[in-house]
Amino acid sequence: MKYRNNQRSIFLRFGLISGLILTLPALLAAQSEEGAATEEIVTLTPFEVTADEDRGYASLYTLGATRINTSLDKVAVSVLVANKELIDDLSAINFNEVAEWFSGIHKTSTPGVNQMIMRGQALSSSATMTFRDGIKAGQRASYHIDPFVLERLEIIKGPAGVLFGTHVIGGLINQVWKAPHGENRTSIGFKSSSYDTYGGYIDTNRVWGSDNQFRSRILTSYKDGHTRHGGIDYEFSLTPMFTYIIDESTNTSLTFRYHFDDYHFAEARGIWFHDVDKVLPFGVIPNDVPMSNNADPEVGRQSELHDFELNFKHSFNMFGTLWHGRIVGRWRDHAHQFRIYLTVNHALADSQGNVLLNEAGEERLFHTNATFAQYNQMKAAGDDVDIIVYPNAIARTRQENYDQGVMAVDLNTEFDLGPTRHRLFTYFNWATLRHHTFNRRHDWDAEKQSIFSIRPRNPAEVLSNYRADNARNPSKALIEDFAWAIQDSISFFEDRVLAVAGVRYDYGTGSTNRADGTTTGSESNSAWTTKFGFVAKPWEGVSIFYNKSETFIPQSGENQLGVPFDNQWGLQDEVGVKLFLWDNRLTATWSWFNIDFTNQRVGRDFLHPTEGFISITTQEGTAVTDGWEADIIIEPINGLNFMIGLTDIDSGRVDANTGEIKKQRGVPTGFQYSIFGKYTFQGGPLKGFYAGLGLKDITDNRPGDFSDSYRVPGYELWKLIAGYRRGAWRVNFMINNLMDDEYIVTSVARFLMTPGENRAYGLTVDYTF
Repeated sequence: MKYRNNQRSIFLRFGLISGLILTLPALLAAQSEEGAATEEIVTLTPFEVTADEDRGYASLYTLGATRINTSLDKVAVSVLVANKELIDDLSAINFNEVAEWFSGIHKTSTPGVNQMIMRGQALSSSATMTFRDGIKAGQRASYHIDPFVLERLEIIKGPAGVLFGTHVIGGLINQVWKAPHGENRTSIGFKSSSYDTYGGYIDTNRVWGSDNQFRSRILTSYKDGHTRHGGIDYEFSLTPMFTYIIDESTNTSLTFRYHFDDYHFAEARGIWFHDVDKVLPFGVIPNDVPMSNNADPEVGRQSELHDFELNFKHSFNMFGTLWHGRIVGRWRDHAHQFRIYLTVNHALADSQGNVLLNEAGEERLFHTNATFAQYNQMKAAGDDVDIIVYPNAIARTRQENYDQGVMAVDLNTEFDLGPTRHRLFTYFNWATLRHHTFNRRHDWDAEKQSIFSIRPRNPAEVLSNYRADNARNPSKALIEDFAWAIQDSISFFEDRVLAVAGVRYDYGTGSTNRADGTTTGSESNSAWTTKFGFVAKPWEGVSIFYNKSETFIPQSGENQLGVPFDNQWGLQDEVGVKLFLWDNRLTATWSWFNIDFTNQRVGRDFLHPTEGFISITTQEGTAVTDGWEADIIIEPINGLNFMIGLTDIDSGRVDANTGEIKKQRGVPTGFQYSIFGKYTFQGGPLKGFYAGLGLKDITDNRPGDFSDSYRVPGYELWKLIAGYRRGAWRVNFMINNLMDDEYIVTSVARFLMTPGENRAYGLTVDYTF
C-alpha cells in the first residue's frame, strides 16, 4: 500500500470537486441556447418505472421508494438510482460494484455475495437481494444475481419498515428487473475478463398479435472462468418472460416470469495479518498465490435457483375514483452449498522451520500483541523469521434448501378533497418459508506450512473427525409472515407541500427442529412500524424533505435467565435537500441523518447465588450512526457526465458496561468520497467514442475486529472505462483497480482479512437489431 498524507489528499480532491461545482453556472450559461428548463409531462403506469426520462446517469423516478412509480422530488426519503447506462458502463459482475459509487456504501465480507455497509450498518444479502420490483422476492436471499437481468438498482437509505417490513437498519436495495416491452429488439453480447473468464448473453424481445397484445422477452447469459486464486467462477442464467395485454384501456395485463440461475464461485479467504504497530505487511500472501482451498473442486459457493412469478395488473373504478391494483405471486426453490477451510491458529518459526516457544515452553501462537511485537523485532534485526499455519484447522460444509412463497396485493388511488389531494396506497403481503439446513464441521489435520509458500492440496483427503457441534444438524425451519400497510401522501398548494404518513402491521410465526431433538419455537412475533415525512418545494427544482422512519428485526428465544428477547429496532431522523436544476443537468441529494439501533445482544457477567459469576446475554446494546451524505450528478455540457458521492459519518456501539461508544467493526468513518466522470464525443470522426475515470476513497482507521483492538488502513481505488456506443454497436472496456493497489476489503480478525482484487480487465461487445 502507498502511504499518503490523507488529509492533504482529501482537501486537494475536495478542492477539485468544489471548483467543478462553482464553475457550473458558467458552463451552463454556455449552453443557454438550448433553452430554459421546462417541466415535461409524462404518463407512467403506477407499478412500472421508465427510463425514458433519464438524462445520462441521472434518474427522475423511483419504484422502490414508495412501491409505486413516483418522481424523486416527491419522495420524503434519500433514495439513489443506478440506471441501465451506469450499470452497462461499469461492466459490473456483482451489483455491489455499482452501488459502491454512491455515498456511504462500501463492499464488505466474502467476495461474490453482495454484502455491503450502508450508513454504518452491515447489509447482509437479505437486505440487498430479496427486494424486487418493490416487493420482497422471498424470505431468504439468493447469494448472487447477474446484473444482466437488471434494468436499474434503487438504493433506499435507512429504515423503511412501512414499505418493506423487517430488514437491515442501514437501508436496502430494490432490484428493478427487465420486463417485456412494446417493440421487437434483440441484443447479442460477448464478455471477457481477467482470469481467463469468458461469456456471452442474448436479450430478445418480441411483440405479436393483431393489437400487439402478446409480448415476450428471453434473457440468457453464460460465464465460465476463474477467480484470482484459480477457483471456479461459473454462472448460467435463463429468464423467459411473457405478457398478455388483456385490456389496454384498463391497464389489464398478465405477466409470467421464470428465472433459473446456476452459480459456482470459489474464492479463497486471505490470510493477511495486521501487526501490533498497525502495519500491513503486504506481500506475505500476494493476491496471485494459489490458496490450499482451491485444490478442492467443491470449495466455495454453489447455488441452483428456480424462481416463478405471476403478475396481474388491473385498473378499475371504485367509490367514484380510479384504482390501480396488482396481484403478484412468487415461488422460489433454492439449493445452496458452500465449503470453506479455516485455520485455527498460526505460529512463529525460525529460518529452519522450528516453531518458537514462549516462556512456558509452549508454541508461540501468532495471535497476541507480544507475538506481533516479537515478529517485528526479529524482522527489524534481519532474522529470517516466518509465520506458519498451525496444524489444526476446521473444514465447514453447509447445505441449505429453501422452498418459499410470496403473495402480494397492492392498491393505490388518487383523489381530491378540495384543499388537499391524496395518493393513497395500501397493500397486503403473505410469505412462507421451509428451510432445511445441514451444517457439517470436521477437524482438518493439515501439515504445518509457511504462509509465504502455501502449497495447493486437497484438505478433504485429511479430514479427521466430526466436531461435537454436528450433533444438532440437520435442522428444519418453518416460517410464515403476514403484513398489512397503508400510506397516504397528501398534497397542499398545488404540490408545493406534501406530507406522507404510513403504518404497517407485521405478524409472523416460526419454529426450528434440530437433529438432537431440540426445538426453537413455535413462536409468534408481531410489531407495528410507522413512518412520517414531508416535502416542501420553495422554488422550482428544489425540494426540502424530512423523514422519520423505523424498521425492526424480529427476535426469538430467551437468555440464560429465561428472559425473552425483544425485537431489535432501528429509528431514523433525516432531513435533506434535493435539486433538479437546469433541465435536470444537475440533480443532487444532500441529507443529514441520525440512526439508533437498539436491543442489540451483548454479554455481561452477573453474580449467580450458587454458581458465582456467569455470562448472561442481555439486550443493552445500542448502535448509533449520524452524519451527512451527498450525491451529485452533473452534465455541464453535452456528453460530459459526473457522479460525485460525499460522506461524513460517525458510527459506533454503546458498551453495556462502561457506556462508552466504541467503533463498529469494518465501518469507515469520517470524510470519504467517490467521483466518476465520463465524456462522450458528440460529433466528428470520434462521435460515439467515450472514456471515463473514477476514484473511490475509503478513509483510514477502520476497526478491524469487534473489540476494536486494531485498525485497518484506508485505500484509494481507480476505475477506467473506454468504449464506443453508436447505432447498433456497443463496445466497453474497463480496468478495475487501475493502480493495482493492495488493500483489505474487510477484516474479521488479525488472520481473517479479505484482500481486495488485483488490477482486473473486462471487455464487452454487443450488437442490437
